[in-house]
Amino acid sequence: MNALRGAAFALPWIGVAVFVYVRLHFGIDFTDDAFYAALPYSFALGHRPLVDELTTVQLAGVLLAPFFRGYVELVGSNDGLVLFARHLYFALALGASAIVYGAMGEWFGRRVGAVCAALSLAYVPFLLPSPSYNVLGQLGILSGALLVAQAIRLPPRTGHLAAGIVCLAVAAFAYPPLAVAGAAALGLALLAATRFEADDVRRLTLRTLFATGGACLAAAVITVFSLGDLSDVARISEFNEAFGQQGGGFEKLLRIQAEFGLQWKLFAGLIAIWGAAWWVATWVEDSRWRIGLLAVLATLAVVASRLYMPIREPFTTTPFYIVTLGCASLVGLWRLGDRFDRSTVQAFRIVVATSWVAALVIVWMTGTGMRNSALGFAAAALMAVGWISSYGLRSGAADSLRAASGLWLLPVLAFVLFESWTHSYRDAPIRQLDAKVPSGAWAGIRTTSQTVSFLEQLGGDLEARRGEADSVLFMDYFPAGYLVTDLQPRTPAIWMFPSWYSRPANLEIREFYVRELETRDRLPDLVVQMRCMPAGRPTLASLPTPPDDPVVVWFREAGYEPVGGGVCHAILERRGGEPRP
Repeated sequence: MNALRGAAFALPWIGVAVFVYVRLHFGIDFTDDAFYAALPYSFALGHRPLVDELTTVQLAGVLLAPFFRGYVELVGSNDGLVLFARHLYFALALGASAIVYGAMGEWFGRRVGAVCAALSLAYVPFLLPSPSYNVLGQLGILSGALLVAQAIRLPPRTGHLAAGIVCLAVAAFAYPPLAVAGAAALGLALLAATRFEADDVRRLTLRTLFATGGACLAAAVITVFSLGDLSDVARISEFNEAFGQQGGGFEKLLRIQAEFGLQWKLFAGLIAIWGAAWWVATWVEDSRWRIGLLAVLATLAVVASRLYMPIREPFTTTPFYIVTLGCASLVGLWRLGDRFDRSTVQAFRIVVATSWVAALVIVWMTGTGMRNSALGFAAAALMAVGWISSYGLRSGAADSLRAASGLWLLPVLAFVLFESWTHSYRDAPIRQLDAKVPSGAWAGIRTTSQTVSFLEQLGGDLEARRGEADSVLFMDYFPAGYLVTDLQPRTPAIWMFPSWYSRPANLEIREFYVRELETRDRLPDLVVQMRCMPAGRPTLASLPTPPDDPVVVWFREAGYEPVGGGVCHAILERRGGEPRP
């Protein structure tokens, strides 16, 4: 009977895994999703990190470039490259969910761990299943915090500690500001290790912590300085300052406050629902009533989100579940000790503290800080639902109620999957994705027939004008262009932001691009100027570039003239002239 109950709890995880895998094959986005794949692909083609690329998040591409290079060499082209990247994401997400199951199953029971593992797998950041800097940061912090917390227990496990430090190091390398969260996790682990009573155990744990952490730090420093030097780092830092919104400080917090003001009803409603769940888990003594009331509250959370109309596509309401649960996790810091042993309380605190630091760092650093903070809050949110699910069921509860301890989350799990199926990041709803891309980087992915035609025309025009060309630059706001061809990128940035984009220092950014172009030894053979691109539904998003834009003027003076193109693009080739000094 227990084996059957255990198998029943594995079914949600299996169902989620199948769902997420199928979902990999739907939807195309030419902005964020394309950028995540184009960056490591460009490095595989010879675009040099730090030296040729200004993007401040490029280190994630450095980590992924060997995988992309290996794929291209194995296949002989970039056919199916985006789908390969999504499979790589799926493998990483499966690994993280296994870590969730191992850690949370040990602390809160295997059945609760299975449901939490399913929830972690169901959450696809921004519905973009790609190994981006966001994903590597989120999965690295989640996995690293859980492994480190699991290691600093009795008896301590140095293997878990070393693996956790590596996960935190990957997160920090891919998303450098998250180094603060990694340092917080290791600081708490160090404090816990010093309290071990056995000297030999304490020495072994501290040795593992310092040796692994030092090795990861040395590897990161060596990697960065093997790619460039301090002057390159200074250039990228200067570009980041010109870009203006990667940081933003207190002005950023005002924008986040405005976003909260627009969506406060949903946020307040979810806080109230999860607060009630904490109260039920803490004070309702009868286990049957407790499970029933939690299931009702989880259903109310779903109803509240279905009544809420998203203000801005393509985001869903899923991040708000995570943020509100992450906030609620603080309650566990003072209630957990009533029913759980000291080592479990310590593990909970390490994970929650690390998660909170990561969330606050992301809020400070990103443009959509409130939504993006879900990346950091994911670990704390899982700890919250694990605590709610298992609280009070460790003594005096019937086996049937123990088995049901995590099933109250099924409505939320179903809703997260529903959101994933009914939304497609900057593409049409999935039911309208009526065509499969036959070849090229997006081969095997379903999208609209309009998008397939757009890709075929752009790729065909580029191939027709290719001639002796071996390099290309796409402008503007179209990182996807570098996935359409195998021409080597020759650009200051894979994702060039145009003058019309809503940034506080647009002209400064464009002039920065010009200064970078003037220092290049070689100019691109072809320049593709984008006018529009598919916007998901049967419309084209305009990509206007003023004729007096500094980059446009620079290429005109450098002798680039139109030689072909289509409705959404113009292909320019250099016919003569010299760039201005």
